[in-house]
Amino acid sequence: MYQVLFKIKVIVFATCLVTALAQAQQAQTKPEEVAPNIQVEVFPNPSPTRVFSVIIKATQSQPFIVQVQDALQRTVYQKAVKSVYGFSLHTLRLDTRPKGWYYLVITSAKGKVIKRLKSL
Repeated sequence: MYQVLFKIKVIVFATCLVTALAQAQQAQTKPEEVAPNIQVEVFPNPSPTRVFSVIIKATQSQPFIVQVQDALQRTVYQKAVKSVYGFSLHTLRLDTRPKGWYYLVITSAKGKVIKRLKSL
């Protein structure tokens, strides 16, 4: 009886492990770029100081919503910005936040771009 119970637990554990690995692999895929007319550059990434510079290049001047989300998709930073002549430079200070993975979400009327940030 113990042998059967042990095998069932191992199978359940293995299924959970495979599911967790599949989800982790899916999370490591290339960040989403739904707005081809918007280019976003982030540097340094990864950042040992947890301070990032963000350049937003667009084909025309337009307003953006800049958000930073944690790994659980909770918004930890949000700001409305407007690009001037299609160019915008911003500094994101995450030095008060814990180390880890964050997502930079740039949203405009024409779409959204998501980049992954790593703070060391």
